[in-house]
Parts: sequence; C-alpha cells; structure tokens
Amino acid sequence: METQKPTKQERYTAASGYRLRATVVGTEIVAQSEPFDVQAGTGRALRFVRDANPATGEIAGRVWQSFAVELVDEHGNRAPDTGTLRLEVASVVSGEAGELRGLNGSLDFVVAQGVAEISGLSYDRVAELMVRIKDVEGRFAPLLFTVTVHPGNTEVFDIQVEDLQPLIAGHAFAVTITVRDLFGNTKENYAGSIALQTPLNHAPGELDSNAREIELTVADQGVTRVTGLILTRATEQILRVTDLPALPAQTGVTSSVVVQVVADTAVRAVFANLPSTVRVDEPLVDSGQPLSVSLYDAYDNLA
Repeated sequence: METQKPTKQERYTAASGYRLRATVVGTEIVAQSEPFDVQAGTGRALRFVRDANPATGEIAGRVWQSFAVELVDEHGNRAPDTGTLRLEVASVVSGEAGELRGLNGSLDFVVAQGVAEISGLSYDRVAELMVRIKDVEGRFAPLLFTVTVHPGNTEVFDIQVEDLQPLIAGHAFAVTITVRDLFGNTKENYAGSIALQTPLNHAPGELDSNAREIELTVADQGVTRVTGLILTRATEQILRVTDLPALPAQTGVTSSVVVQVVADTAVRAVFANLPSTVRVDEPLVDSGQPLSVSLYDAYDNLA
C-alpha cells in the first residue's frame, strides 16, 4: 500500500497530548498515533496577557492595578524564554511631568517562563501618559499603552493671600483657595461646600464677619476666589478652610494659613500717666511715671 504525505505543513497550538489520526479512504481502517507534545517556538513579540491588561485610568500616588505581559512565538504561543522588561514613560501627552515609580525602587521586571507579572507602579502627578514596555536586550518591538492619572482624595486646601503681607487692619483683601490631593494635584472635579473662618479676628461671643460658606461645583475646577475679607486686630492671625462633609458623622479636611496684620493709620492720641491733680509748686510729670502719648487706629490697635 502506498502512503500519501501531507501537502502542507501542519501547525499546532503549543500543548500536550496531541495524536495523529489516519483513515484509509473507502475502508474502516483507522490509525492513531501515540500522544506527543507541541512546544512553543522562540519568542518573537510581546503582548498583554488576556484579561490582565493595564488599566486606562489610575489615581495619583496610588498603586496601579497589576497586569501581565507575555512573550509569544510567531504563532501566538507563549514562549518559554526569559529576559527583563523595562517600563518607562514614553511621553506625557498632557498634564504635569512626574516620575513613574515602582514599590521596589526598580522598573525592571523579570520574564520567567514567558510571562512577567507587573505590579507596584505609581505616578504622583495628574497627567495622560504614554507608557512603554520594552525588552532590555532589544529583541522585540516595545508595547505602548496610555494611562490617565486622576487626582486623589482631597487632602489639603491651598490658601493663597493675594495681597502683600503684612495686611493692614480694616483694609479688604482677597484669597484664592485651591483644592489639592496629597501630592499637590488640583482636584478639578471637586464638588462640595467649604467654610472659611478667621477665628482669631473677633472677640469672644462676637460673630466672625469673615465667615463664609462657599459652594464649589465641577465648573470651578477646584479653585475659588474669595474677596472682601477684613481683619481688624493687629496681630498674627489664622485663616481656616474646612471641607463640610455630606454626612454629620464624617470629618472634613481642614487647612489653615497664618497672616500678619498691622495697625492702620492713627486716628486718635491718648495720654498716659497724667495725674488727675497737681500742686502749683510740684512738677507736672513724676520722674517715676513719665508722661506718654499713645496713638491708636480706628480699631484700637496701637499704631
């Protein structure tokens, strides 16, 4: 009996337990081979492991979702090669330049049995990044993917006094309040209420004339400007901003800034140590208590 050879080369997915089966045409004769294995070829390309792709959105400073990269042969089989992959920021498409970091201090990941598990990455600036994964030995074309880094939770209110310090008592000034996360990124999507207070400006029991409750929307992009603030006590004072939580049980974020206030122009003079009576033969001023004149502004600050 004459046998016929295959007319084309058969290709298989790398796996174990393959068998060849042959049937003689026109008869019931069937032949089946012993099981054999098909092994992957030499690695030719990098690709993300299915269902383990990198996330497209991450939070500033927070560890990224882990993902995996595999080395495959020309037929898409995972190749059992080894090597080292390096991650780097190919470009900052938009936003602020920062540093791509790994928890272990390195951005090199070892390929073992054709796969590299990548975890522990973080980026602390708000930006849209193009990230590159490349083989250190340059054997394969690099992988590129984009990640949009969003601001983290509200951690601080950046309070900037627009007027030069020291401030003058009784003169209006303005402040700019910026909502930021732990890494200084502006929270452009912030929406909520904040309270501005100057607790040291007023006497006990007196209302704080600078107290404001400010409603921020997403349209404000995390920044608001407050005008018409007035401090009347010539001393070191505190401006305090507090995030008003949605629920009473929650604790809002509080930030503060210290400002220096000096007296305004003097509007009145007051004598000190002037005796109520004096004899005609006695000096008007006692050498032990010298006569003095003090100047005060309109807010009773010593000018």
